[in-house]
Amino acid sequence: MEQSIISSASISVLPDPIRKQERLAVFLALIAGYIDATGLIKWKTYVSFMSGNTTQLGAAFSTDKFGVIITSVTVIILFLLGVYAGTCLSLWKRIKNQILTFYIVSGILIFYTIIAYFYNINNISSIAIIGFSMGLMNTIVTSVGNQKVNTDFVTGTLNSLARNTAMLSMTKDKAKKEEYKSNAIRLLLLWIGFLSGAFIAPILLDYSGKWTFILPALSLLICGLLISKNNYKTHIMLQKNDVAPDFTLFATPDQKIKLSEFKGKNVILAFYPADWSPVCSDQMALYNETLKFFKQYDAELFGISVDSKWCHLAFSQSRNLHFPLLADFEAKGEIARKYGVYDEEEGECKRALFVINKDGIIEWSYLSPTAINPGADGILEALETLKTK
Repeated sequence: MEQSIISSASISVLPDPIRKQERLAVFLALIAGYIDATGLIKWKTYVSFMSGNTTQLGAAFSTDKFGVIITSVTVIILFLLGVYAGTCLSLWKRIKNQILTFYIVSGILIFYTIIAYFYNINNISSIAIIGFSMGLMNTIVTSVGNQKVNTDFVTGTLNSLARNTAMLSMTKDKAKKEEYKSNAIRLLLLWIGFLSGAFIAPILLDYSGKWTFILPALSLLICGLLISKNNYKTHIMLQKNDVAPDFTLFATPDQKIKLSEFKGKNVILAFYPADWSPVCSDQMALYNETLKFFKQYDAELFGISVDSKWCHLAFSQSRNLHFPLLADFEAKGEIARKYGVYDEEEGECKRALFVINKDGIIEWSYLSPTAINPGADGILEALETLKTK
């Protein structure tokens, strides 16, 4: 392609859901730093920093420190089991959101604290329990916008921070500069959050004693309750590695399309606010022009809005579109809600993009400010990534 197919508008205006993800990620990094520092002080072992435990394990093998070997192996295995369990929960179709993970982690910490108050729990058991809970918590937020994050992996955070800073300094593309700048800032905040939690831990440990894990437990519990109360899932769009919810929607007045029937092909979903609006018209026209490039990646494109099938028919014919427009009309916005991209205040779909792989798993997602055409570059980059896998 001779020139980049992106919107000329700035992407510096972050949608509110991404800001919420940022705050949640920093909050979880703060909790992770606090618990990790507490584990290091109490048991001389990291309970979330697995790079440190791997280093200790390697050194212990060469120096025959059997106790360190047992401790390191235990926390690494239980942390991995926690990540495994949390990932399974997030992929389980019967679980509507990950609020349950907040409650499970909080419950584990509260249960451990109560038992430890009355009974003496040995270090290995303590490390195993807390390590497992940290692995679980690690799966609550895995990305912010298009930036993959890990709330308790400091090495990865600093690596990504340096990479985004380097790309920011080297690129001349204004849109890319804004993207790298946003990524670098949120990664820096993530690191500061972890560092702050580790800084607070020794201070509070002197006062809380055996109740030291009650503070993060109650914080997680309250956070989960607030998110649940505010119906947070309707504001946070599905992310990479989430299972794409199946649906059946009208593509024409007498024809329906079922997403699961397209397994074995890549699928692009373009949610947009409304037919006939200027930005939506330009966006759909752009995708009509780039359809041939999508086809090269064996990808099917579907536009989705809450307009009726008859409105879609008129709009599609007037714009001479060669891809289906699906009507998320009745119940209004039901599918947009499943994907976390329904605007409750406006009563319409948000401007969001999803690339779904041939197995029905979301490979890439992007939420654009309503007034900005997100273009096609992100879609093509995601499809190119799928091609190379």
